[in-house]
Amino acid sequence: MVRMKKWFQVSTAFILAMSLVMVFSLSAEAAPVAESGALTSPPPIEFQTNSLNSSFQYLYDGSNSFTNLGNLQVKLTGTTYAYDVVDSIGVDITLQRWTGAQWVDVSTINKSGTNVATYSGEGTWSVTSGYYYRVKTFHWAKEGTVKESSALYSSSVLVTN
Repeated sequence: MVRMKKWFQVSTAFILAMSLVMVFSLSAEAAPVAESGALTSPPPIEFQTNSLNSSFQYLYDGSNSFTNLGNLQVKLTGTTYAYDVVDSIGVDITLQRWTGAQWVDVSTINKSGTNVATYSGEGTWSVTSGYYYRVKTFHWAKEGTVKESSALYSSSVLVTN
């Protein structure tokens, strides 16, 4: 009985110690380290969704891409998909830059078409070296008086050339 009691005390102490180690290791976060050539710390890693709300009646999906063309030029694209031909469909493409504390809009272009089920738009921007950038696309489809819309974000990209 004494042996069992001692084993229980040791086991309880061990479990408590391991629990404290796990709690403190999870709460201790290292400060993000800037990549070579970066003027700011990197943006936080955010959960990214690659598709739109599936409960829409007309708006089916959307996609975007961020391409570093070199020489401080980037190309952003966005494509919006409807379930069928709609009265109008479009995508607003926004270049965003990370300040070290928040994402700010640099510039937006609006692209749209009529009587189609898919619409793509693109734009090319000049950027400043040393910053993290991403594309935000706002996808929409309109049929009659019903307009459905949703936004997507790309991953961040550090532009240094």
